Amino acid sequence: MKHDASGFRDGGRLSVSCLGGPLVLWGMAMGAEAAQANPLGGLYSLSLVLLLACAAFYYKAAEMEDEPRLLWSGLSVLIYLVTWRVFSWGWMGCLGGQVGLLAAITAVRVLRDRRKGS
Repeated sequence: MKHDASGFRDGGRLSVSCLGGPLVLWGMAMGAEAAQANPLGGLYSLSLVLLLACAAFYYKAAEMEDEPRLLWSGLSVLIYLVTWRVFSWGWMGCLGGQVGLLAAITAVRVLRDRRKGS
């Protein structure tokens, strides 16, 4: 995409009257600056930070429970990536997926403990 001297795409041919005035144009200019301020683009976002935090949480939880740490954290990353990139649920949906993973791990552990007790 080409930018003109004002920093807007397509030579600034947007109609100010139909877009809401200077606030929209100011937001477009701020968007261009924000894109340059983040060199990693979409890789550095709230979702990525939450993905890493969830993976660290499951790693530590597996360590405390003496379970395979890479399995639990790997499942966390897999669930997060599926909910984030495939389903495009946003960060709340991704955290919901993590809660679902916690429920599934809990159910499997309860069933396994019942079989050991019988």
